[in-house]
Amino acid sequence: MADGSDLSFVESEDLLHEEARRAVGYDDFGDPAYLEGMRVVSQAYDREARFSPNGRLGARQGLLTTLEERLRANRLLRENPAVLENSSRSVCAPTGCCGRIRRFSRTRSNAPS
Repeated sequence: MADGSDLSFVESEDLLHEEARRAVGYDDFGDPAYLEGMRVVSQAYDREARFSPNGRLGARQGLLTTLEERLRANRLLRENPAVLENSSRSVCAPTGCCGRIRRFSRTRSNAPS
C-alpha cells in the first residue's frame, strides 16, 4: 500500500517521519534521542503485538500523531524561545515517543539553537 501500512513498524520509520513533516509543514524533530524509544516500541509492535487490521492502523496513527506533536512542540520552542525564558514554572513538552516527557526549566538552557 502507498500509506506504508503493509510495512513493518520498523520499516515504516522513515515514511512516518515524512508523513509527519508533510502534515505539520515543519521538519525539525530536535534531539534524535527520541528515536531509541520509538524503535523499541516499533520492534515490540512487530514482534509481540497481535493487532487486528484496525488495531494496526490505530497503532500506526498513534506513532504518527506522536511525531506530529513532537514537530509542533519543537516549532513552538524554536519560534518562541521566550516561552522558556519567561516561565516561572517548568514547561512540559512532548518530545519523545509514547508518553515520554522532557521538562524544560527556565534555569536550564534548553532553548533550541
